[in-house]
Amino acid sequence: MVAIADDSTDARSSRPTPLQSSPSASDPAPGRTLVDWADDVADLLDDQGIDRCRILGWSLGGDYALSCAHGLADRVDRTTVIAGCLPLDDRARRSELNRTDDRLARLSVEHPHRAERMFKVMAATAHRASGAFVRSAARSLGGEDAEVVRRHADWFVGASRPALVRSSGMVTEYRVMVQPWGFRPDELVGRTGPTSVWQGTADTLVPEAWGRELAQEIGAELHLVEGAGHFVAVERWDQVLADVLAG
Repeated sequence: MVAIADDSTDARSSRPTPLQSSPSASDPAPGRTLVDWADDVADLLDDQGIDRCRILGWSLGGDYALSCAHGLADRVDRTTVIAGCLPLDDRARRSELNRTDDRLARLSVEHPHRAERMFKVMAATAHRASGAFVRSAARSLGGEDAEVVRRHADWFVGASRPALVRSSGMVTEYRVMVQPWGFRPDELVGRTGPTSVWQGTADTLVPEAWGRELAQEIGAELHLVEGAGHFVAVERWDQVLADVLAG
């Protein structure tokens, strides 16, 4: 997920507006890269008459948020990343990726049609058997993330359904995930406004060490939440939003 907040007084009392919440709402762009996203956001800002903004990215959306911070440094006043990944084109770091995402990424790169079929099955389950979808996700995640999924099952299903509508879009997302960013993380130091990284110590998808390393490399303030998982912001949304709109 990537979201944006107009840097105005009125926006400070509202939630950010989703920009890249799922592939289903976007037109396909074959061969796109991570850095292309900044150009799309620039077009949207121009269309909406927004000069400057604050941006938030969750999970893989964190990469897209940092792409905006890099490519739109003169328009992004603050960037917040929640449970974001490090660049995964490095073989050693890729080996640290959780088993589920690694499998889906490999399928998406090496056997995209098989990956599409898998995403279609996941989409059908989310739409027709949401209870089974939640139980399967909880078993796969384990730990605190499984508990959050169970406590907020309606939210989890509601967030997952749109993302799975277009299976080819999911394949593209996973292919982009393991490609080079197009910039080094340390290029962000001093390039844009304040940056924050939120990371749970019990994240089963993104290792705590990644959050620490990402914050260090991009010169961000690290908010390490003890015992929280990948869905660290679900029950701390007010705190995260306050961070997005701080200053």
